[in-house]
Amino acid sequence: MYILLDFFTLLLSFGFLVIARYFFKYKKMLIKFFTPLFIICFLALVATSINNWRTFYLYEFCFILLITDALNIVSIWSEQSALPRPLFIIGIIFGILAVIAVYAFPIKNITPPTGEKNVGTTAFMLIDENRKEIYGPDSQKGCPRRIMVQVWYPALPVTTKSKAASSTNSKTAHGKRTQWLPDRIIYKSLAQFGNLPPFAMSHLGYIMSNSYENVYFFNPSQRYPVIIISHGWGGSRFIHTNLAEEYASHGFIVLAIDHSYGSLAVQFPDGLQAIQDKNALGTFFSHKNEAYWQRARVLEETYAADTALVLDYILTGKLPLELPTVAGTVSLNAVIDSRSIGLIAHSTGAGAGYYLTQNRSEIKAFIALDAWLEPVEQVLAPSLSSVLQIGSAQWEQGHNADLVSKTISLTPQSMSIRIKDSTHMDMAMIRYLTNVGAIIKWSGTINSSLYEKTLRNITLNWFTSILINHDFEEARLKIESLRGTYPVY
Repeated sequence: MYILLDFFTLLLSFGFLVIARYFFKYKKMLIKFFTPLFIICFLALVATSINNWRTFYLYEFCFILLITDALNIVSIWSEQSALPRPLFIIGIIFGILAVIAVYAFPIKNITPPTGEKNVGTTAFMLIDENRKEIYGPDSQKGCPRRIMVQVWYPALPVTTKSKAASSTNSKTAHGKRTQWLPDRIIYKSLAQFGNLPPFAMSHLGYIMSNSYENVYFFNPSQRYPVIIISHGWGGSRFIHTNLAEEYASHGFIVLAIDHSYGSLAVQFPDGLQAIQDKNALGTFFSHKNEAYWQRARVLEETYAADTALVLDYILTGKLPLELPTVAGTVSLNAVIDSRSIGLIAHSTGAGAGYYLTQNRSEIKAFIALDAWLEPVEQVLAPSLSSVLQIGSAQWEQGHNADLVSKTISLTPQSMSIRIKDSTHMDMAMIRYLTNVGAIIKWSGTINSSLYEKTLRNITLNWFTSILINHDFEEARLKIESLRGTYPVY
């Protein structure tokens, strides 16, 4: 709606300007009709887009044109005179800034998943009574460690509330489509992470996912393979939503972890906010002395322990969540196949994943996205999972790349590929944050849509072959068939 208002206001303003300039004999009609219409549209635009800073310049542009039009209408300037030049130039500058802002910070809804099933989502909190919090403010240190977990699951079709209410044999449910990033605290933290003003990412609140709340689980009489997602340093449980929705639409249950104080920001049900603790790691641009690497090791051990906590809850059947069904509710534990557990992790989360899967054979399939292995270099050993390492072109060289090769060589069922022209942050949905990622070196030169399609396809094939078909050779052949075809190498 706000996009339509943007364009309608802009077109109305231009139309108003042209008519006012060349048809002064109708100025009474203009004052009575166009001015109120413009003002109403302008106020509606501001009201519906109050947090969308990207259109601030558009507001100013249109408002300046409105003033200019009004001045022309009342004949302060003659019909032959030029528009107030300074005012007009300022308006044009605002118009250019509006175009730049809208392009640089787009509003792109998450690309729909390719599976046949609809996707439901909800969240729950886990508390680890055996671990004390070591990060965050002093008021939280020493308290039991707690994390948020987002769930995506295969769901029955979603309908409108009115249709659902009128259906007597309804296997559909009224569901509210969710925002990609529902917690506003994430916008500010993400802006700070990119050294931008606090308001710079507020427009992300307009990006919608393809998931729905309060929708019926697909078929509670079956059990489904489960995939755990672990983000990197400065990530979020929502940062791989595109992958989570893809897997859920194909019949997987997905549990994405928010690693408190390693995540950008976490909003807990009781109102507590866990903002990223920069002291947990420090800056990547500082001197990497032994103290730095010690912090990094502890951080990856913390990530691994968070993932192990979720894994243990799965294995013991203690996940504290009930999902809606046509007949009532079903425990999440009752629909998970604990014999088919996968893990996909990025960067710090992937390094922790290697550390974890050296001892936890319950994780059958592990996909590491640009694993950061340097912090756990001294304890690297063969993984007990079937491992697929997906690397970026940016991280192809260096000591960490050597460690990845070493780990792959140690693990019997493993393979490694890279995606050409990509960067480390391409793996974290950078295409939904900005269109100028390549210019500021956040993303690579690869087409963002092609990158996302490639990553979805590769990872879905791996999990399907290992967790559903239980066939590593099938998984290997599928990946090998892609190698050498752009952008996989």
